[in-house]
Amino acid sequence: MITPIISHHIDHPSAWKSIDFKSNDDFARDLEPRHIKALDLALNQVREAGLGIYHITKANFPLDDIQDFVNRIKRELMDGRGFLVIGDRLGYVMDYSDSDPLERAYRNKYELSLHTDLNELIGMLNIRTAARGGESQYASAIAVHNEIFATRPELLRPLYEGFHYHGRGEEAPGQEPVTPHKVPIFSTVDDVLSCRFVDAYMPAAAKESGIDMPAELLEAIACFQEIAARDDFRLDMLVQPGEMTFGNNFIVMHARSAFENDPTDANKKRLFLRLWLDVEEAAARPHVPEVAVYDADSITKQEGRTPVYAGDAWSDYESKREHVS
Repeated sequence: MITPIISHHIDHPSAWKSIDFKSNDDFARDLEPRHIKALDLALNQVREAGLGIYHITKANFPLDDIQDFVNRIKRELMDGRGFLVIGDRLGYVMDYSDSDPLERAYRNKYELSLHTDLNELIGMLNIRTAARGGESQYASAIAVHNEIFATRPELLRPLYEGFHYHGRGEEAPGQEPVTPHKVPIFSTVDDVLSCRFVDAYMPAAAKESGIDMPAELLEAIACFQEIAARDDFRLDMLVQPGEMTFGNNFIVMHARSAFENDPTDANKKRLFLRLWLDVEEAAARPHVPEVAVYDADSITKQEGRTPVYAGDAWSDYESKREHVS
């Protein structure tokens, strides 16, 4: 099913370009002492309760004293630019390609092209930077839609139609590796535009299914990627240790340049902590069910199976804190 195609320029803060920002101050929010104090109190409460990373919820991590700040962040992510900087549940974003060249993309050192993750919100906390490279990159999918509408409007239809996605081994037991439905790159609900784009999942589905991706879709994707990567659209930044970025995956794409770690010191490898978040249904961005690649809205924990990025990230990180300060 193809949702209604938006055939007008979208005038909204989420349709930003990199050239709209004079400096990082335009999208950064600093933590004040009261914010840090409230976070420490909530963290201590979680520790005293002995809660593991999978059991921390909004209810047992109270931030009442800084709810005004939390609300501003939420408004920016859900109703504003869809992106900001401050400062699995947690997953280590490091380079493991030396030990396993088939590691998932976020766990190697190679360039990542612009894409969205398969859930609603993504947070990234920088612990250590690489010796060289590793810049974070962001682009507004809404702004890309505006540019395609202005320059190549005939390419919107194949992007709204999309293509099947491959589960890449993360599908639940009993779920087929290829989605029975096409996953739209662009889709609308009540004239609200959303994006879902992971380029590698589509050709993998085509190969698995023995069908070719349509030529018009390949052309549309090439146009989509070319615009998103343009200097006037893509925002590049070297996120510093202690800084956090948050993005709305239905609005903002993210990427990373290739990087090299210091080969002489294993304790100086680039390290980010990644957080996937979904918001309550009432506040979620309206989206069609066809954007789901898995039986749930995103990759879920499966009993009896340990993904390469899993493990007790919480306790592991706590035991290493003295080495990453």
